[in-house]
Amino acid sequence: MPEISRIPDELLGQIVFDLQGSVVETKSSVASLSRRVDEGFARVEDRFARVDESIARVEERLARADGVLPRLEAVERTTAEIKDILRALTPKVDDLVGFARHRAPDLADKAALVKIEAELRAEIQARPTRRQAIFDIGWVVGLIAAAVTLGTRLAH
Repeated sequence: MPEISRIPDELLGQIVFDLQGSVVETKSSVASLSRRVDEGFARVEDRFARVDESIARVEERLARADGVLPRLEAVERTTAEIKDILRALTPKVDDLVGFARHRAPDLADKAALVKIEAELRAEIQARPTRRQAIFDIGWVVGLIAAAVTLGTRLAH
């Protein structure tokens, strides 16, 4: 068996002192590495949270897009219906334009319109006013009341 020699105490103290320094350095290095690993995990968790938020926003946009698609299809159908109606109306509008151009000279001209306006004004002037109508109604009611009163007196 090999012989273990004895290490002098001064040298042993120095070795223990060096080992304690190495242990402290190793301990601080491990603590530093642990902090950095924890910081790295925190950053990774933060990024995962951001990714989750982004996924939620994308899913929300997709949900809105799914709701928009049926409405867009309905708008396209309505637009097609409107276009069909406008195509059907085009010949009718052309007929009306042609009729208006053909018949416009035969319709009333400005002189005829002035004459009609003058006749209407004269007719309106000849009509009794509301006050005159009420007065006439009162006059007729008074005559009827007088005739009934006179008739009842003569009857007795």
